[in-house]
Amino acid sequence: MTKQPLWIGGSHFPHGWATNQSVEEVQALVGKATKRRAALRSKLKKAGKGSKAPKKAQAVYLGSKLVRFDALIRAAKRLDYHEKLEVPQYQQMAGQLNLHEPIDEPVRVYLKKKSNGGYRYFCDFDVRHRAAQALVADMINAQFQAKPFQYGVRGQGIADAVKKARQLFATGYVHFVWLDIKSFFDSFDHSAIVQALPIAKDVTEHVAIGKHYQLHGQKLSKEETALQDILDHYLSLIAERGMPQGCACSPAIANFFMSKIEPKLPKGAWFLNYVDDFLILAQSPERAQKAKNALTSSIEEMPVGKFELLEKSSGSLHSGVEFLGHAFAEQPDGALKVTISPANIHKIMAWTAEEHERITDKFATDQGKIWVSFDAMSAAVRFAHHILSWLSTFSQADDVSEHKKELFERIETLSLATGQDADKIMGLAKKMPSSDLNIYEA
Repeated sequence: MTKQPLWIGGSHFPHGWATNQSVEEVQALVGKATKRRAALRSKLKKAGKGSKAPKKAQAVYLGSKLVRFDALIRAAKRLDYHEKLEVPQYQQMAGQLNLHEPIDEPVRVYLKKKSNGGYRYFCDFDVRHRAAQALVADMINAQFQAKPFQYGVRGQGIADAVKKARQLFATGYVHFVWLDIKSFFDSFDHSAIVQALPIAKDVTEHVAIGKHYQLHGQKLSKEETALQDILDHYLSLIAERGMPQGCACSPAIANFFMSKIEPKLPKGAWFLNYVDDFLILAQSPERAQKAKNALTSSIEEMPVGKFELLEKSSGSLHSGVEFLGHAFAEQPDGALKVTISPANIHKIMAWTAEEHERITDKFATDQGKIWVSFDAMSAAVRFAHHILSWLSTFSQADDVSEHKKELFERIETLSLATGQDADKIMGLAKKMPSSDLNIYEA
């Protein structure tokens, strides 16, 4: 039977190949898996409100082969077509995936230079790990109710944080303290996480932390050999402590623990939180300082590691502050102006230029291969989706419309270069779930 690309879910986003099954048969299977996962996720949320029921609901959730299958094919979406497997292979993989045991799959560790100097590491996971992490994130998210100050959670993103800041400014909250937690993800203690998370301890060990990962450092060029010690340090660190950056469940775990803090702020002070980033807004400098002290104490009392809250800047919004990729500044007429930071504008423009070149070069090389047109559409949709997510993230900025036209023109240019229909690309991109994680320049 001819190898056919599989398009499913109404959005026509490719998940894999079909040969010995018709596309219709596979679509029926995928639809069944999607419904099963949604139903059991709903039960997770209901059980999360109880005390003993969550363990049973989690066991049923992880025990469902259909749930694991759904997670695997969704994890495979980001792969190029020549890397995708046939659907029966994902079914077989789902039957073998056991989150209570180490996952037999390499984890690649890369170094990324920070904008302010130094390096941070990030882990690149394959489909088994990504699927397992998505399932753990589902279980964690079902176990807590986000606090009003949290904006890195489902239903409350960066744009909502900007809205809240505008509301607070309008009622006299014009003094600020901007803080973040030093080496936040690296500061978590493995044993404390295992004990504190409301999921099976062996699942936490094998999925959420790097204790059992098969770690492989990136291959360094001759020009990069001086980075070997840094890379070796991170490889050791990931296995011994912290939460891996690039792990799909790390943000969910961070938000879970952040929802437990209860700083006693003075009246006339509030704070916004996005993962490890904080902005205190207050009606006076004194209240801002008291709020900082209360927040610092709460962070230091978190029982799952040693966390240090550092002040990055403070003052009045008249002098301005950058937070979550936005620049906030009180104008001479008393209005609050919010613009996209220059670093984020540079980042999106540089990224689109680099991606355009990478994608067009790839298709020039692969021209004539069976999967190239499907890869072209997939790459173009991801390209457009990233731009739409960026525009959504900065939708509350006063200058977002100034950049929208140019970014849409870049989607049009890529569609022409890959021979795809721009309207179809935009339609498919709009159907993908949006996320503002990693959109702004920290």
